[in-house]
Amino acid sequence: MAGDMQNVDMTDPASMTQGPGLAVLTAGTQTGAVTTLIKSILDKAVTADLTFATGGAKLYALSSTAVTNAGIWPHTINKAVVTGEDGEDVAYFNSNLFYSYNYTSVVAGDIGMYDLATTFVDDWGSTIPVTGATALAGGVPHQFAQTAEFLYVTNGQYITKYDATNDIMTGQGLDFPVNSEAQSNVLSNDRLIISVNQPDLTGSNKCSGSIYKWNRYADSWDTDSIYGLGRVGALYVKDGVVFVFHQDLSSTGGYHLGYINGNQVKNVASYKGSIPGFNQVTEQEGFIIWESSGLLYAWGSGDLNLDARLFQYMDGGLTTVGGIASPFGTILAASNTSTTNYQLAKASGYDTACNWKSMLFDLTQNTSGPKASSFVDRIVVNFDILAANARVDMLLNKDKSGAGWGGAITGRISYTGDGAVGQKVFFPKTEAKNFRLELDWSNGNNVNPVKINSINIAGHTL
Repeated sequence: MAGDMQNVDMTDPASMTQGPGLAVLTAGTQTGAVTTLIKSILDKAVTADLTFATGGAKLYALSSTAVTNAGIWPHTINKAVVTGEDGEDVAYFNSNLFYSYNYTSVVAGDIGMYDLATTFVDDWGSTIPVTGATALAGGVPHQFAQTAEFLYVTNGQYITKYDATNDIMTGQGLDFPVNSEAQSNVLSNDRLIISVNQPDLTGSNKCSGSIYKWNRYADSWDTDSIYGLGRVGALYVKDGVVFVFHQDLSSTGGYHLGYINGNQVKNVASYKGSIPGFNQVTEQEGFIIWESSGLLYAWGSGDLNLDARLFQYMDGGLTTVGGIASPFGTILAASNTSTTNYQLAKASGYDTACNWKSMLFDLTQNTSGPKASSFVDRIVVNFDILAANARVDMLLNKDKSGAGWGGAITGRISYTGDGAVGQKVFFPKTEAKNFRLELDWSNGNNVNPVKINSINIAGHTL
């Protein structure tokens, strides 16, 4: 079990290693096609090696390797008379692409439509449906959810519903209490599940979160809805189970991942950072992946026969992380630095800004007397056979007292020093009251990693 870590890949139950690095897609920066922070990436391919994304006043087309920067792409979202268009979400529905967005000149929002050929209708939601065409609320999340016939979108105090069969838009398909703001909605067991904050406040401001369940036809939500969660964020469906990201009611920390079980949420993991938005959760190798304060975390087992584990998986890129997705089987992450640098990158190779720290081991529990300590004799590290330039540095910190340590012993595993080996034995032969083992890949390699399989520590009491 780890006491702390940074960018460590534990998806393989047989080892832990450096988390993935990032490689920017072709035309994936402000010098190419990406001139806005991409907020949402459609988390599936529409056709072979093609999906879409939105952010700012842009709609993007992209493949697994490049952002399209030619012809009609990127498309500028331009609703007549208004300014400040800012993309929210993208959905492939009824053989067309739909994109939601807010705008600021008049605080409101809308839905655009692209026919997958050459036609864009940026004000589709407010002009085209035969019955009930309407603009959306402004400055709020607009996540899509869909069945074969219906398209739903979070819309502040409401869920807006579009009936494609009858071409009817219902702006207030479902309404929530006053001052509520819907954050995310997903379909599960033929019901719409919606996370809602009342009011939606951030920081140390206390708010109340709820998970509403709706059969999609009744005038109100179902009686087994869930209340009193604290601030809520993204919902995500994995293997038919609805997962919820939420924060303790009276805490600015205390971030949790849980799942809906009847009329309650059962937590499976706690982490630090922030609550992801609907656009910041995906899945990779059987693990749920989400963004938290610029970093990507992972939770899962990857195998039904193994226990689940939580780990901080990889870096999100630049200062602010936007949307993440895995439409082609590899993580995509959008990010920016202020209003000057933008990128869309994919997981590639290995990061070297990686470290892992064990829990603190107390060696005084089975000893007595004035010394009350033990002796660390030997550390045996097993790993995959090293390849060129692979390296990890090891540190044994001991005798922690307050904020400091009483001593440290260093070691190194490297192809340069050890060759193509799969085991190394260290003999620290040091007395300690307690210790923590640390691994640091900062001098490692982004092509050939060091994959740690096991660490065995032996010693004796004094």
